[in-house]
Amino acid sequence: GGLDFLVANASNGMLARLEDITPDDWEKAFRTNVLGLHKCAMQAAALMRRRGGGKIVTLSSPASHGYVEYFGCMGAVKAAVESLTRSLAIELAPDNIQVNCVSPGPTYGELLNKWPDSERLIAQWERKTAYSRLCEAHDVSHFIAYLLSEPVKMFNGSVLVMDGGISISSF
Repeated sequence: GGLDFLVANASNGMLARLEDITPDDWEKAFRTNVLGLHKCAMQAAALMRRRGGGKIVTLSSPASHGYVEYFGCMGAVKAAVESLTRSLAIELAPDNIQVNCVSPGPTYGELLNKWPDSERLIAQWERKTAYSRLCEAHDVSHFIAYLLSEPVKMFNGSVLVMDGGISISSF
């Protein structure tokens, strides 16, 4: 009869140079990442209101703020996710619904290994972190769990980058 949390992590886009991105690729990425987020957030908000509020966490990428090889399409789409997150945060705040965005950098796993020229890029990104390693899934999930926890009250509309310092040293 209600919902406490929504973690909006759906993503679908092309890892390619912009010259190789088709209009269909753009539409697929935008529909999944932005339109899908809007639809899920509206349905979640209706359920959360029944319980007196809730929390929504969206996922983005530091590539929404700068150039990352093969991520031009997704960087633009994730910038739209961040903008939508801020708007949702303001519009849903009167219903006691917090909306924040976690923006992890490159994260070890299946997707990272599908990246064109992944070995070179992973090594390059590892050198740019403060820890000589990239994010792991548990790093991201633990941070999201913290944002969803009861004591966290004053984050709303935030985009929280967790990339080990890569983005401050530039990609």
